[in-house]
Amino acid sequence: MRICVVEDEKTLRESIVYKLSKLSTENEIFDIEYGFKAMERLLLLKPNLVFLDIFMPEINGLDMLRKVKGSLPNTKFIFLTGYGEFEYAREALLLGAKNYLLKPIYDKDLKKAVEEVRAELVREMEKEVKQDIRLLEQEDHEVSITSIVSPGWWFDSNKRKVIVMNNGHDDLHLENCIFQFQACKFGVGYVVVADQEDSLEWDFYDRSEWSDRLRRVLELCAEQQFFGEGAQCSLRRMEQPTASILKSAGATRQLLVSVIGSDTLNVDRIYECFEQWMEQISVLPVRYVRSECVLLLSSLDGALQNCNTRFIEEADKAYWEDWVGMFTEWKILTNKIDYLIHKGLSAMNDLKAVEKLTDYEIMQRVQERVENMRDYREMSLDFLAEQFHIHPVSLSKLFKKHVGINFIQYATKRKMALAKKLLLHSSKKISEITEELGYSNYRYFSTLFKKEYGIVPQQFRRNEEAEDRRELE
Repeated sequence: MRICVVEDEKTLRESIVYKLSKLSTENEIFDIEYGFKAMERLLLLKPNLVFLDIFMPEINGLDMLRKVKGSLPNTKFIFLTGYGEFEYAREALLLGAKNYLLKPIYDKDLKKAVEEVRAELVREMEKEVKQDIRLLEQEDHEVSITSIVSPGWWFDSNKRKVIVMNNGHDDLHLENCIFQFQACKFGVGYVVVADQEDSLEWDFYDRSEWSDRLRRVLELCAEQQFFGEGAQCSLRRMEQPTASILKSAGATRQLLVSVIGSDTLNVDRIYECFEQWMEQISVLPVRYVRSECVLLLSSLDGALQNCNTRFIEEADKAYWEDWVGMFTEWKILTNKIDYLIHKGLSAMNDLKAVEKLTDYEIMQRVQERVENMRDYREMSLDFLAEQFHIHPVSLSKLFKKHVGINFIQYATKRKMALAKKLLLHSSKKISEITEELGYSNYRYFSTLFKKEYGIVPQQFRRNEEAEDRRELE
């Protein structure tokens, strides 16, 4: 922490500075004397804690607090007072001082005061950071604080700070670390105080900027992980203009879907369009790549069934968003999409050849398997299609024909019914229910539940619990 001592009595002031310096080597202790000079230095240093005498020449402690507190909203003030000055100490507390200490000042009193202020700074910082983390969670970034080391630096806008993901600089992290966090998909990260001369990405001074910097860091990590490339390549990818590329890729995607859905099967043209589309989206940032893949896959079922490909069911799109999100590498995702398109065409042809003999039997077996399924994580288009040696799109087509809705919609309804049952009759956490039903993120599950029942899972459970309490009364 950065601590200032304002006291006109030199011997006492130097004694307090000495005692404070013995408490911890991590603290920065400043003897700033008294008067208007001290007030100017307070505004310049922006300390975390100030020990401030009440009666001093030039300007007393109470007037000094009145003048600086608006500019130092995060600074804690502890007044130094003597016997017979309690009325002034009371006024200091009304002005916003944290506490007061009676002269003479003992080591144990200083230690307790410093520890209390540090604990308060930790609480304030933790509350602040967690609020930002909750906003990031809405964007599917899972981050948690693992340790707070130097809360004082967090509130110091004079300190240059930087976000660093674990890359071997352990000595830097331990020496200058403000706090450590865990990013679910990317490992350990640190917010550290950076040397003014260092040339580092993602630096900031004001703590209000940190969540935006962290968002950018996590996006960069996602780019590097997804495409298997270096930081500089990913930075160039993230910073390039995307509008014209997205427009071209969107036109190629629509052409591909229309060719697949046409009455005349032109395999060469399909391959040509697919390769062109892949080449176009491969230079985009990962969030746009995923979005393009979701749009293509959401349209694919309709195209292969000669349905309206302009209208995409919300449940279908949500399913493919979750499916695409499972793949953290571009190469694996492209191979899966290649399978769904290229192999899907031959699978559809095979299905047409034997449809009258096998579709009813396949449907009977699939529905029987679903009815008896105990692990709902297996209730996926991919899993069941693999079990019955047919293509996922073929299976979805059979469901649409015989049940009236496609498989994704059928599975969603069954899962939501089970979710409702678990929320009503089990003590499982909602995160556990989400995982049990085979969903990779809560936001996706919550969206589907609200669409089915008109309310999010947490509120549904709270309403039922409140109803149960009313019945008991």
